[in-house]
Amino acid sequence: MKKILIGLGVLVILLIAAVVIVPALVPVETYKEEISKQVAAATGRDLKINGDVSVSVLPNLAIEIKDVTFGNAAGGRAEHMATMKQLTVDLQLMPLLSGEVAVDKFILVEPIINLEKDAKGQGNWLMGDVKPAAAEGTAASGGQSASGGDAPGSAPAIRLGEVRLENGRVSYWDGTTGTEEIISDITMEILLPDLDSAMEMNGTLTRNGQAIAIKTRIETPRALMEGREAKISEEVTSAVVNLTFNGTAQMGAETKAAGRVSLDVPSVRELAAWGGNPLDVEGTGFGPFKVEGDLDMAGARIAFRNATIAFDEIKGSGQLSLDTGGAKPSVVATLAVEMLDVNPYLPEPVEGAGGDGTAASGGAAPAGWSDEPIDMSGLNAANADLSFEAGGIRFQKFEIGKSTLRVLVKDGQLNVELGEMALYEGNANGKVELSARGETPTLAMSFDLAGVQAEPLLVAAADSDTLSGTANGRFAVTSKGGTQRRIVENLNGKGDMSFLDGAIKGINLGAMLRNVGTAFLDSGASEAQKTDFAELSGTFTIVNGILQND
Repeated sequence: MKKILIGLGVLVILLIAAVVIVPALVPVETYKEEISKQVAAATGRDLKINGDVSVSVLPNLAIEIKDVTFGNAAGGRAEHMATMKQLTVDLQLMPLLSGEVAVDKFILVEPIINLEKDAKGQGNWLMGDVKPAAAEGTAASGGQSASGGDAPGSAPAIRLGEVRLENGRVSYWDGTTGTEEIISDITMEILLPDLDSAMEMNGTLTRNGQAIAIKTRIETPRALMEGREAKISEEVTSAVVNLTFNGTAQMGAETKAAGRVSLDVPSVRELAAWGGNPLDVEGTGFGPFKVEGDLDMAGARIAFRNATIAFDEIKGSGQLSLDTGGAKPSVVATLAVEMLDVNPYLPEPVEGAGGDGTAASGGAAPAGWSDEPIDMSGLNAANADLSFEAGGIRFQKFEIGKSTLRVLVKDGQLNVELGEMALYEGNANGKVELSARGETPTLAMSFDLAGVQAEPLLVAAADSDTLSGTANGRFAVTSKGGTQRRIVENLNGKGDMSFLDGAIKGINLGAMLRNVGTAFLDSGASEAQKTDFAELSGTFTIVNGILQND
């Protein structure tokens, strides 16, 4: 037994001596060559360590590597897919004996990653025999769940000391569109005393000239790693968008998150321009946007409840739920606003329009109905149930009262129901049904008008007060076709319109008939004259796109 213990002691001494002495005896170039060889065998790319490599094992395992380059795919736009100025790792050895990972230092300096997709859509991140990921929904090896992989088990003991990333850069070139995205000035620092203490991650980056700061705090990292619920806070701040989240998260077979979310956009126009999609719309709208509500996410299901919304001068509240787990996404949403003023989002009215329908700027009138096929694929992209309510609506000069609208999209069919629209002491309602379920799209529309005062309606519509009275009307039409021309040619329907207890201003037909000789002599008197009537009415029919007055 004594000999065995002595032998084990000698073996331990020899191992320690090997760990301490061998790194000093093996030439650095041997490390470089072997690392490059192994990387080339695994990826088919060249990895070059152009700078110094230093390795020490006592008291900690310390590695420092400088000036590393990793080759790009053949025909790539950038010379290298990745470069790194310096990597420093300092790992405590003794805690490893008890299964604990204690990192005193992990510093990555100036990492640059150039991601590219060529004109055929092939990414430079695919290497060697690596194939693109299988389509979603195919069976995954290893018993992973469809929603995101194996459930996490017991987390190892981890302690992090100085962990940071300095001045990183990531670029993405899309050869199919000729566009490039660059994120630069990336810095990050992670604080994690141990898995039972709060973890903090703070970082900054620059995108399209705007600096963005990101702060993350996880109160109980161990719980999160082991698939249990953990408190999390997230904060993103910049000049173009600000986002906060305070709640909980849980990782596992089904990722979950719940908490309060706040989004603050100082200017939607500036945000869109910063994102590379400037809003090419006239008007003065699309300024500040704020939304706050309760987020509840579980796998493919996301709900946003008790939301308050402020968009320019529009104030409202609502709910939204989204489920992407079925054959197609499903959206259910409700939105209620106090006053919907759409005028800030409309272009300035064109003055001096000619009688031929062309604008004063000389723009040509439309050439006619288009024969281009109408793309209705969007009706099959998702299912939706959207409800909207407004306390009032301002559109150009129209002042509309309380209004309700419901939009249903189900398996290729759109149903729009205008349940209520308070309009100048009266009411309007209507329905639209558009179906793309069959080989040829079909359309059905109906609209009813009841008890509407004609004079303020015509003033808003045409700056004309020549007609007063109570307006009532209705129409219903149907059609089918895949182009504008076919829809118009197949249009059929009927309608009627009536004005009750009103007057035509500017002319007195009764007085003219009684005084034919002087009826046209006093032109100034016509301004105060009017012709009263008990009823004006008419009907019409539409057959194959031709309207006839009955």
